[in-house]
Amino acid sequence: MCARVRAAIEMAEDEDIDPVEDTRMTLGEHLDELRRRLVRSTLVLVVSFAVLYTFRLQVLELIDGPYTAAVAQLNEDLTEIRREQVEEDPELQWDEYFRDPEMTRLVRAEEIPPKPTSLKAGGPFLVKLRACFWLALFIAGPVFLWEMWMFIAAGLYQAEKKIVYTYFPTSLALFVVGVVFGFMVLVPAAIYFLQSDGLGVDGINRTMELDQYMQFLRSLSLALGVVFQLPVFQVALSKMGAVPPSFYAKYRGHMAIIALIVAAIITPPDPVTQMILAGPAIVLWEVGYWLSRLVWTGEKPAEDDVGVGQGANA
Repeated sequence: MCARVRAAIEMAEDEDIDPVEDTRMTLGEHLDELRRRLVRSTLVLVVSFAVLYTFRLQVLELIDGPYTAAVAQLNEDLTEIRREQVEEDPELQWDEYFRDPEMTRLVRAEEIPPKPTSLKAGGPFLVKLRACFWLALFIAGPVFLWEMWMFIAAGLYQAEKKIVYTYFPTSLALFVVGVVFGFMVLVPAAIYFLQSDGLGVDGINRTMELDQYMQFLRSLSLALGVVFQLPVFQVALSKMGAVPPSFYAKYRGHMAIIALIVAAIITPPDPVTQMILAGPAIVLWEVGYWLSRLVWTGEKPAEDDVGVGQGANA
């Protein structure tokens, strides 16, 4: 019996059957399939939002984490500045004041509040809603992407499906790593560098507005999540034989310029934050280039080594 089953399977595999033809659906069936998948994705989003809103205070505490970390470091710097000035001139009272760089006047410098400030009547309520929604979207995002992929996969050949099945989990994992890295590293570092200039001597109130902070946090975290996708796309395209590794080497200089321009648009207008975002993009492009050399299935182009030199000089 087992031999007959194996023989039947081998005969089916030997037949010239188009796997796409076997799975063709009418337009109505396609629309019905799309509707079911969108409903499932939306349901996951709604349930995630409902659960998160139940714990909205904890969610807001989590969202405030990068700002609180940056402010804690800034307040430590304020304390250190105050201590140094007291040691230089112990006869003066430095409990709430600092001396400006020219030593001509005292500047009041209170500690920075550990939380952003809301300047709108409905600010706290709306911020909690937005925080829960974006976090729910982050949680439900993989489900939505998977449902959309399963909808598209019905029209792909087996080899194409295999490539996506191979790289989809890696892409998803790198997106999560990028967002978490932006949340925990990029945002606190950016806030600290932006706020530390003139700290303790310019008398400027450094409390950040809540809406502005949320936009700042969302933009940088999502941008870094997208940036972390670069090696996956590079390797996948080279694995399919669509883009040779020499292309990445040749245009690495162009990629660096594009990364700087995009970072300047997304981030605040300062070179530090711009480099914090553009730097990983440039490094990941290089990582993708070297990985694509390992998986490239086509012939090695004669200009591959020349491309490396051209990219280095770009």
